[in-house]
Amino acid sequence: MATINLKNLSETFDTYEEDWNRLEIVKTNDEQSCFIRRQVVNVIIKEIKLSNKSRVNIFCSWAFHKSSKTGKFIPRPIFYKKNNDDSFRETSKNKVIVEVDEGELPVKFWEMINFLSGYKDLIDIGEFKNTYKVISKKQLIDTFNSYNSDKQLQTLQEFVKDKNLSYQQLENLLDTSKEKSLHEFEILLNNDDTSEDDWQKFFEANHWIFAGISLKLFFQRDIISQANIGTPDTMGRGAPISDFVCIDKYTTLVELKKHTTHIFTNTRKSTARTNTWSFSSDFIDGISQCLAQKEELIDNHNSKNFVTKDGRIVQAEVQDPKVIFIIGNHKNEMPNVNNDINDKIKSDTFERYRRDCRNVEIITYDELYERAYYIVNPVSIPF
Repeated sequence: MATINLKNLSETFDTYEEDWNRLEIVKTNDEQSCFIRRQVVNVIIKEIKLSNKSRVNIFCSWAFHKSSKTGKFIPRPIFYKKNNDDSFRETSKNKVIVEVDEGELPVKFWEMINFLSGYKDLIDIGEFKNTYKVISKKQLIDTFNSYNSDKQLQTLQEFVKDKNLSYQQLENLLDTSKEKSLHEFEILLNNDDTSEDDWQKFFEANHWIFAGISLKLFFQRDIISQANIGTPDTMGRGAPISDFVCIDKYTTLVELKKHTTHIFTNTRKSTARTNTWSFSSDFIDGISQCLAQKEELIDNHNSKNFVTKDGRIVQAEVQDPKVIFIIGNHKNEMPNVNNDINDKIKSDTFERYRRDCRNVEIITYDELYERAYYIVNPVSIPF
């Protein structure tokens, strides 16, 4: 009597050790589905091993669903990774994107597709090809980029849910996105032609950077840009616009000036006190604007709905609202604090003023960049 190798009873078909000719596809008894099996020992194959690495490998399992149109069976693959101790790579079967562009993997992949193609009378290869196709990574990215923002978000949500990504994996994805935004921040900061509108659009797309101002801003549930916070006159004019209204339970206003806006006058005025420097008119006007916006918000919030860009009305309380004022570049305007007496006077004057300013928190663009840098690179020094 011929002996049977117990290894051949395994439900895994190893493409690196076994011959495709030993497999066949047959119908179930009720003819409502079909399955892959070994011809000789009549063992059902539940998965096919496509790679041959030392620790983790890629597998494919197949399901066959009968087509109501053709009566044939439509093959549906699921790809996943398993450790070599037969445990799944994560806590469950995790679908993976299989890159068939290097090594033996593309060879094994096309061998598998060729095996299915040998059963055209049973398998609906045409329907399979209409449903599935092999695309390059570039095609995948181009397809995603062709979606509008809502569909991109929906696709990402489905992908995250389908992949069952861990919190740490999501953090890694966000860190990659933040690194890209941080690089864009640096480019804007080093370009004198960057306008207030450029900053408005950048911060609107990167709310996380506001976490660099204060911990409280990190927990904002809604941020409304270019918000009308006042009451217009009879001609529809005069209502102040806040660059951002940040809302958790209570509101915070954010006002932007350019990164090239001077905080101090170029020369020290004769009226300046000892060890102080005169603030520029742009800086003083900006502070006045912040305080005026704060007052307008307090006076008018009861008669206003806070409406986001997507049309949602959000509840917001107004109690002595905080105002964040972003202006100038500390390092450019006071580059030699340790060696130049004038820069030291300016820096001390600026710090005394903003520490004593209860209603407005003042921060420069380079300081905000530095804090954002530490969010992305907590153990590195940006400058």
